[in-house]
Amino acid sequence: SIKAIESAMANDSRIFLVSQKQLKVEDPKAKDIYTVGTVAKVRQILKMPNDIIRVLIEGECRAKLRTTLEEEPYLVASVTLHPEEKHEAETKKELALLRKVQEAFSIYANVAGSVSEEMIVSVLDAKDTGRLCDYICQNIHLPVESKQAVLEQFDITKRANKFIEIITEETDIIELENRIQDKVKYGID
Repeated sequence: SIKAIESAMANDSRIFLVSQKQLKVEDPKAKDIYTVGTVAKVRQILKMPNDIIRVLIEGECRAKLRTTLEEEPYLVASVTLHPEEKHEAETKKELALLRKVQEAFSIYANVAGSVSEEMIVSVLDAKDTGRLCDYICQNIHLPVESKQAVLEQFDITKRANKFIEIITEETDIIELENRIQDKVKYGID
């Protein structure tokens, strides 16, 4: 909520960012949000015309909701932090997993056709499998449920495998959409 963001900014404190399960819920309560999210530092709040607010945040680590302490004027919770050290793939197994993530993304990027060259280069240059999965999920169009499924994986191997599963499925859907579009375009069944 805006009040939570303003409070975090004013008190130089952190905010626990979580997705809502149903976006149509106007005033979400604890039951309406996922339990895994990101602890972040609010860096800047920009108030724009027409009551639009832009917020610059810096994610710090994954966290899991332990208990809700307050619901008004905004949700206040106790969380368990799950910090993750930067870890470059080194072993054969880690390198193989990193390459599988990069390969799955490359196939997606080729099929989707809307991925920037800068992102492709960043992905291919990456050395940290966990952060790579997070980076890709933040920067491509995926359903919230899919992004949440990756976010909820604290173990890097499980996260990478979940990411590969999700991006492979998304690639298959885009391929089907492209085939349907081609059939419509050329009037073929």
